[in-house]
Amino acid sequence: RDEKASFDEYQKQIESMQEGKSVLQQQLTDSEERRCEREVALQLNIDNLRSQNKVLSKESESLRDEKASFDEYQKQIESMQEGKSVLQQQLTDSEERRCEREVALQLNIDNLRSQNKVLSKESESLRDEKASF
Repeated sequence: RDEKASFDEYQKQIESMQEGKSVLQQQLTDSEERRCEREVALQLNIDNLRSQNKVLSKESESLRDEKASFDEYQKQIESMQEGKSVLQQQLTDSEERRCEREVALQLNIDNLRSQNKVLSKESESLRDEKASF
């Protein structure tokens, strides 16, 4: 009887251990499934990030190209502004020289008119002298 009770007790412990083993195996299986799901999710995340990186890389390259074009346009604008400034200075200088020439021409005209008056009077005086001969 003691042996039978002892045997029954061992039998219960064995069954209890087997149930515990079964529970642990299920937990292990569940844990492995969750680990696999996490790995798949992480891999999808990695793939998405790589895809985004490609898109961003192309966008960045395009923006660099646009910036280079913008910088070139900016240089052209600055060059044109410098050219405009030079042309404005040349125009101003040209206008100043034109004005100086006009003043000189006007002085010439005034001098010629004055000489004409003198010559006209002299001519008139000589005609009068001639007429008196």
